[in-house]
Amino acid sequence: MPPGSSESANRQPGLDGLRGLAAVAVFFHHTLAIPEGGFLGVDLFFVLSGFLITGLILRECQTTGRLRFGRFYFRRAVRLLPAFAAMIALYAILRFCFEPQLPGIGLRGAIEVLLWTNIAVLTPYLGHAWSLSIEWQFYLIWPFAAAAGVGRHGKARVAVLAAAGLAGGQVMLWIFYVDLKINGLLIGALLATCIAPLSRWVMALPWRWREAAIGAGVLGFAVITLVSNYQQPFLTQFAERWATQILGALLIILASSGPGHSASWILCNPLARYCGRISYAVYLYHYPIAAVLYTTGHTPLAMLLIGLVSFPLADFSWRYLEAPLLAWGHRARVADGLKTRVAPLLWWRSNP
Repeated sequence: MPPGSSESANRQPGLDGLRGLAAVAVFFHHTLAIPEGGFLGVDLFFVLSGFLITGLILRECQTTGRLRFGRFYFRRAVRLLPAFAAMIALYAILRFCFEPQLPGIGLRGAIEVLLWTNIAVLTPYLGHAWSLSIEWQFYLIWPFAAAAGVGRHGKARVAVLAAAGLAGGQVMLWIFYVDLKINGLLIGALLATCIAPLSRWVMALPWRWREAAIGAGVLGFAVITLVSNYQQPFLTQFAERWATQILGALLIILASSGPGHSASWILCNPLARYCGRISYAVYLYHYPIAAVLYTTGHTPLAMLLIGLVSFPLADFSWRYLEAPLLAWGHRARVADGLKTRVAPLLWWRSNP
C-alpha cells in the first residue's frame, strides 16, 4: 500500500481522511475478514499515490523547468524506507518468538521484498508488500516519463502518457492475462493533469452538494467492499476495481476542492485524519501481526483485538521515526538549496 506522497507541510485534510478510510478497510479485511472486499482499499491508495506523485512532478517541472531526480528519490526514500525497515525488524521479532522456521530477512532479502514481492513472495508474512513493490516500480519509470513529457507541451503530453499506460495495461490483461495492477496509479496521474479545472467546477457547486457527493462516494466504497470477495468471477472483480478507482478519483476531486482544501466532516474529522496520518505504518505493521495470529489458530475477533496494537505502534513510528526523519530530510534539502545559491557569491574564497 502506497503511503501517499504529500509533504507534511502541505497535507490536505480531506486526502488524509481518504487515506484513513483506505487503511481501516484493509486492516479490517486482514484481521476480522469483514469486509471481504477491504483489499480494495489498496486501489484507493494507488489512485492517491499516482495523483500526489504526478502533482509533485508537474509542480517542480513547471517551477524550475526540470525534475531534480536526486531530490525526488531522496524524498521517497526518507518517506518510505524507515518504516519499512521497522517492519522488517518487527517480522524478525515475530519470527523469533513464534515461527523460527520461517526464512530470515537480511539486507538482500529486504530489498527483494521491497522490489519484487508482486512477482515472487519471499515469505507470506510479508505478502502485503506487493503494493510497495508496484509503487517502487512505478517510481523507477513514471518520473522519467512524466518529466520528459511535460516539456513545452505542459500537462497535455503527461495526460496522453497516462492514458496510453492505462490502455496498455488493459491490453496486457485481456490479451496476455497479465495484471500489472497499475490502473489506480495511472488514473491518479491522469487526474493530476486536469485537477485544476475540475476543482474550479466543483467549487462552483453549492457546498451542501459537495458534502452529499462525498458522503455518497464513501458510502459507495463501503458497499463495494461489503459485496466483493476473492471468489467472484474475473469480470465482477474487474468492474469492482474500476468502480473503486473511479470513486477514489471523484473523492480526491471533492476532497481537494474547497476553502483551504477542506472537505466534509466524513473525511476531515480528527479520527479520520489521524488514521490517515499513520496509515502507511498501520498498513506495514498490522499484516505480519495478523499473519502470525492466523497461523497460531486465533479467531478473527482475537486477530482484530490483538491487531489493534498496530495503531499505537504506527503512532510511535510516526512521532519518533517517520516525522523526525522527514523534518531532517527537509532541512537537508533546504541546506543543499542554500549552498547551491550561495556558492556563486563566494567565488573569491576558492579563487584567491
